[in-house]
Formats: sequence, structure tokens, C-alpha cells
Amino acid sequence: MKAILGLDIGTTTICGVGVSTSGELLVSVERPNDSAVAGLPTGRAEQDPRRIRERVLEVLAELGGRISDVAGIGITGQMHGMMCLDEGAEPLGNLVTWQDGRCLEPDAHGRSSLEQMRILVPARVWDGCGCLPASGFMGSTLFWLSRDRAALRGVVRVSFAADWIAGSLTEQMPVTDPSHAGSAGVFNLAAMGWHRRICEALDLPVELLPPVRESGEVIGRLSAATARATGLPAGTPVCNAIGDNQASVLGSIAQMDNSVLVNLGTGGQISWAIPAFSRAEGMETRYLPMTRYMLVGASLCGGRALAWLNDVVREWIAPFAGVPDRETVYARLVGLASLAPGGAGGLTARTTLAGTRADPLLRGSFEGVSLDNFKLGNVARAVLEGIIEELCAFYRASVGERDSDHTVVVASGNAVRKNPLFREIISSRFGLPVVVPKHREEASFGAALLAGVSTGVWPDLGTAGQHVGYAAHTPP
Repeated sequence: MKAILGLDIGTTTICGVGVSTSGELLVSVERPNDSAVAGLPTGRAEQDPRRIRERVLEVLAELGGRISDVAGIGITGQMHGMMCLDEGAEPLGNLVTWQDGRCLEPDAHGRSSLEQMRILVPARVWDGCGCLPASGFMGSTLFWLSRDRAALRGVVRVSFAADWIAGSLTEQMPVTDPSHAGSAGVFNLAAMGWHRRICEALDLPVELLPPVRESGEVIGRLSAATARATGLPAGTPVCNAIGDNQASVLGSIAQMDNSVLVNLGTGGQISWAIPAFSRAEGMETRYLPMTRYMLVGASLCGGRALAWLNDVVREWIAPFAGVPDRETVYARLVGLASLAPGGAGGLTARTTLAGTRADPLLRGSFEGVSLDNFKLGNVARAVLEGIIEELCAFYRASVGERDSDHTVVVASGNAVRKNPLFREIISSRFGLPVVVPKHREEASFGAALLAGVSTGVWPDLGTAGQHVGYAAHTPP
């Protein structure tokens, strides 16, 4: 049976799927992304790109052992980060990931490079990018590196991780797409090109930035060497990578015009499609193939806030009764939260424990603490509600009280799948029914759907989206 492959190069896992031409998920393969570099200064986050490539080849080899007739390969992966490449398209150093905080580190004058960027470029100029710069973005990391031009010696191109993998599979210098480019923080999304005014103001080496081609466009063919390593047919079309947020949208939403997507993993995101480029206070505008856009509100903690509470509880319990395992505490926290009343007895939690994109120094808090409501069930419930409230606030600020065409919330991500209470809270907050995609591998599934359109399996994304189905439903 002919299939399209989808590959998702995530921060913690690398997933590959095979999707039939009838939209059926045939096979799913997952490997841990164990490429994190140890021993770095506090706040730094890097991954070994060669280890990422090894894991990718393992995933593709397992897929190749189970699927022989492949129409094309779609690729997605973690956004924002940056790696430097030599003239042979091989890495010069590590991938600096989206979690990296070096651009927040103060210099000898007490000013971070992120602060310097925002001083050098007027706030209104960033509007065309769809977002403000943040630490871990390609543009910010390149600015940090370019202050010492010696650090860029031998570099001929900077690249996103997924783009580099696409180039590696086809043995060519990587290009990028508007979704990844838009995550760099220095791409003029309104004009669809690198933002010359910003790059000039920051004195960025524009010649190092990758060419931009359409998301999912066929950019090359699987090389003979990659074919030997994976068992996949040489010459298989390889498609331009797309950002993981956009891929998740394509793999989760069947009807773009009436759906809001809430994704909860380590972080959290709320997204919905818009017909033309526009800006909303506190939100990012991102590219959505083909020639559409979406508004995105991102929280830096998401499910990570519940993991934090798990760690705190285990640390508090340890002196009295030993340390229970994480899954036991997680199950108990969710059980107690389910028994707690909505509103957590007046207790509220602000879950900005790692700050926000706009204010990295903002921290979380509990409010409404009384003599009788600071119980573990209420605390857990307040954290869960706080996670959703942070995302819902983006929606309210943009849509407000006006009528909306949205009739359903699509909830995706591991945190939602593991905890049905999240779905109840989402439905309550939005006053809309909540559905959960039947495929857990939303991003890799979305990358496969996009590749299927680019290789002619389906005529357009609307047709491909009809293969997105839902396994769970929570009424409002």
C-alpha cells in the first residue's frame, strides 16, 4: 500500500508515521531525542545535531522496514532554535534550542542582548514579523553570536533543526519555509521576506540566513546514501519542513474556519486560523500553509506547571514518608483535583512560573488563600485551571465578547490525553464542546498530510484535512 511518511523532530522525542492515501495511520515509530548537551552554564540549552540525525535515521529505517511504497516524506520539528553550518552543510557546534536563555544574560553593562535588540529596533517595526524577539529565537541567537564575528568564522548558513534534516536526507544545503522563518523573529511575515530594516539595525549577517520556499514544497529526493541507511527507496520526494505548531494544526483540525486549537505539552499554545495577516496584542501571528495565517498565544509552562507541582509535593513529602514515584503522585493530584470544586474554593493560580514571551522575568503566584482552602486538591485544581486560564486570556483579549465563528475547541497534546479533567476545564472556560484528535502524533500526521498535498496524493489541504478524526468529545 502506498503511504506518505511524516517525521516530527521534537525537543524530547522523534516520531515518524506512515499514512495511507486513504488517510489511515498505518504505523507509528518513536525514539527519545537524547541529544541534549550536558554540562552547560545555567540557562543554556543545546542539542547535538549529529545525534538527532542518528535518531532520525533509526526512525526512518524502522518505517522503511514496514512500508516499501512511499509517495513522499513530510518533515516538521521544534521551532525557533538555530545551528551553524559549514560549506558542506555539516554542523559547526551544537543546535541552540528554543529553550536557551543566553540572550537574557546581562553583559558587562548589565544589559542583555535581547534588551539591546529591542532598543536598536523601534517596537512598531517588529509588528511585521508577527512577534517580538525572544531568547532562543534564531534572530536573537544570531545577534548574540554576531557581536563577535570570530564566532561565525567558517559559517556559510544558519539553519533550523528540521530544515537541516531535510537537507541532510537530500544531500543539499538546507532552505527554510515561512513558518520556521517567521519563528526567527527577524522575518517580515507581512511581506514574506527577511526583514531588511531589522537585520540592518542589528547588523546581522543576512547572507547566512536560509532561502525561503513554500511549506511542504518538494525540495529534493532521498539520496542513495540515505536510502541505504534506511531501506527507503532512493529518489523518494522529500518535502520542505514546516514548524511543529503549524503541523499540529494541520494534523488536528478538520475544519479550519470554526475551530480553536488548544495544545498542551511541556508548554501550551492556543491557535486559530485567520484569513489575512493581522496583529493582536500579546499574541504572535504565524504563517499557515498555504497563504493563510493564524494567531497564536503561547504559555511557557503549560503542562510543565503540573510537573512542577508534582516535584514540589514529592519534595515536601520526602522528609516524612520517603519519596513516592512521579506517576503515583500525578495520579493522586489529578484525583484530588477532580474532587475539588470548580474555582478551587476561591483559590487561583497564575502559572507563569517561567515568565512569558513578553516578560521573561514574570513569575507565578497563588491568590485567594484562606485559612480553609489551601488544600492539596484545591491547589492541584487551581494549577490546572490556571494553565487553561492563561491560554483562554489570549482568546478573550482578541475575540472579546463579540460573536465568533468558532463552534468547537480541539484539544491536543500529551497533557490533555493523560488528564480528562483538562478537557472539562477547557470546555467550561470556552463554553464550547471539546474534541480530541484520534491520532496522538498530531505534528507528524500533519506533516504527512501536507506532503501528500505537495506530491499529488490529495488536491488540497481541505481535502487532506478530511482525514483528521476525533476520538473523544466533551460537551459544554
